[in-house]
Amino acid sequence: MPLDRGAAPARAGAPFVLPLYTLTLFLSAFLLFAVQPMFTKAVLPLLGGSAAVWNTAVVFFQATLLLGYGYAHVSTRCLGPRAQTLTHAGVLALGALALPIGVAAGWSPPAGGTQIPWLIGLLAASIGLPFFAVSATAPLLQRWFAHTDHAAAGDPYFLYGASNLGSLAALFSYPFLVEPLLGLAAQGWAWTAGYALLALAIAGCGVTLVRRHRAVGAPQAEEGGLVRELSWSLRARWLALATVPSALLLGVTLHVGSEIVAVPLLWVVPLALYLLTFVLAFARRSWIAPVWVRRAQVVVVVLVAGMFQSGAPGPLFLVGLHVAGLFLSAWVCHAELARRRPVAAHLTEFYLWMSVGGVLGGVLASIVAPLVFDSVLEYPLALVAALLLRPAPESPGWLARALTPGRGAAARLRAERLLDLALPALLAGLLALEQASGASLWRHAALVLAGGEAQGERAALLLALGVALACALTARRPLRFAAPHVLGDPPDRLLRERSFFGVYSVMGGELPFGRFHWLLNGTTNHGMQNLASPLAPPMYYTREGPVGQFFSILKDTPGGRGRVGVIGLGVGAIACHAAPGQRLTFYEIDPLDERIARDERYFTYLSHCGEDVDVVIGDGRLTLAREPDGAFAALVVDAFSGDAIPAHLLTREALALYFAKLAPDGLLLMHVTNSYIDLLPVVAALVADAGLEARASLGAVPTQTPMGTPSDWIVVARRAALLARFGFQRPAWTALPPAGGGRPWTDDFTNILPHLRFELYGLGP
Repeated sequence: MPLDRGAAPARAGAPFVLPLYTLTLFLSAFLLFAVQPMFTKAVLPLLGGSAAVWNTAVVFFQATLLLGYGYAHVSTRCLGPRAQTLTHAGVLALGALALPIGVAAGWSPPAGGTQIPWLIGLLAASIGLPFFAVSATAPLLQRWFAHTDHAAAGDPYFLYGASNLGSLAALFSYPFLVEPLLGLAAQGWAWTAGYALLALAIAGCGVTLVRRHRAVGAPQAEEGGLVRELSWSLRARWLALATVPSALLLGVTLHVGSEIVAVPLLWVVPLALYLLTFVLAFARRSWIAPVWVRRAQVVVVVLVAGMFQSGAPGPLFLVGLHVAGLFLSAWVCHAELARRRPVAAHLTEFYLWMSVGGVLGGVLASIVAPLVFDSVLEYPLALVAALLLRPAPESPGWLARALTPGRGAAARLRAERLLDLALPALLAGLLALEQASGASLWRHAALVLAGGEAQGERAALLLALGVALACALTARRPLRFAAPHVLGDPPDRLLRERSFFGVYSVMGGELPFGRFHWLLNGTTNHGMQNLASPLAPPMYYTREGPVGQFFSILKDTPGGRGRVGVIGLGVGAIACHAAPGQRLTFYEIDPLDERIARDERYFTYLSHCGEDVDVVIGDGRLTLAREPDGAFAALVVDAFSGDAIPAHLLTREALALYFAKLAPDGLLLMHVTNSYIDLLPVVAALVADAGLEARASLGAVPTQTPMGTPSDWIVVARRAALLARFGFQRPAWTALPPAGGGRPWTDDFTNILPHLRFELYGLGP
């Protein structure tokens, strides 16, 4: 951690220098991080609301930040003060050519597997120039400050804290202030105004640099404790300490976004806490002793590992454990970075290596991992890597001393190294044996200790206590502490594949009513089939449930046997509700989902019921827009990203599109089951705004079909008479709750914050 040195007073005649640089760095960081959720939210509808959109965008932002840091490093090395200010003025002017912020015209999303390069290209064309101009500000101005005659110029790293405070202010203000008050167009103009103000502030800093310049020569008093001689091993350590938290950030964000919903709130909270660790690590005064941070990391990481082993998403508040694990692990790594920072003469190179690490972590997590892993394995791997980077004690531990009684320091050091290899090797062997046998050795070992299968709960407790004890005994040794967090794979998994839109797992198992297969996206169940009754869909799609009631009423309605469009495929269970001669068209954004649904080894809905079924690949709104107006007797919106419908399917423009494609007497059915977000007021506001009629079936429990699941559905029509028969169902469909005066969502404005549910034990569909 940085040494505790009080802030040195400014020299006489320059009281404005430090406030000017501090405020300019704060503003630049604010703009840099305000634009990230803003622009990514604007792009999100083009790619179906996938949680991977944010991770891919972060890689672009990190790469552009690296270019900015590289430019700052080269310009401060090669140019004099006046030339630096003039050059950067030109860069800022070039960035202004791309303002105001907005999605570049003429970019159509790809239908194949090229979403990542397409998205990076769109980001570069839309905001690349202004983002690059702002990204160079932090290292450039810190280097400029080091050349001024201010008393604190010898150790300007404390300004990095001011920069990150600006980042935090931007990230927290976006979901709580900016998003609820301003639409995307207004946000773009506000950002443009901030960019102009930043340019003026940077010009003021340039003037102080030229007028108050001094050469950075011999180390000053403020540089005490900073690294003066650089080595490649030190640079490699910088790189690792920056790479791992970056990869961990994206792993946590993808995991949380996939389980709940991809929205700015769930992007900015992990990123804000990640940035806060820089503020804490580079602060001139340490608020908490590093040893307590490392101890807290031990406790939280053990709990996170237990959540991974359980395989369930858990209550919403437990999501905070993942974020806490990120926060503490990043803090430990960044504290080590701060402890190894160099003198001001090497400042821009230090930040350049940190930026390279950030980009490398982003590339590994967002581009390499989806190609290499069939799950979000980058998250637990990054967590293990963070444990490996924990600082190791310099003296041998008690176990090494016990194994080498009466021996010297060299023998104890050899014993430590042997122990560091022994435990990971033992666990790796057990894991390999477990995979080869197809059985869970962890569970079997615990059951033996507990006295048999009937003692399952006691077995799980014994196993948890054993792992916790192992962690407690090895927490001070990074290699040994990381080893117990290696995870196995559930034996009932039949298939696992990954795409840009998520991780799909086909599970199989004997349940109370027979053998079932079901499809998971992350931990969200997207459909199930009873192999003994393959044409009787369970879960949300039972014949006596809301979906069955809807299709039963539809087929007896004049024109109701016409074409039906369904946004979202899942496993294709809705196909079994179609009446004879009724043609269904599924609109599915992910080709992998269609391939799994058509694979008869896992699901047979489409093969048994799909004679009059089409599947169109692409985002539901974009592909539906190409259909003729009035072409559908009914539309069903059953698309989920994580645990919720993507927001762009719940806007005023989306609802207008649905009814443009429906026949005059057409019906719209919307699936709004959700554990974390209350979507009823959102739909109610849209229905009231459009002057439509709606009824809802909320939480009805199907009792005739095995494994029937309660769910929430809303049917919408142009006239109340078209919904009369829904009131005679058992249980009856009821009127929507009042909209409460909420502002309807539009393509320009969505605000998820008022609709969050903080239930303790909600599980997603």
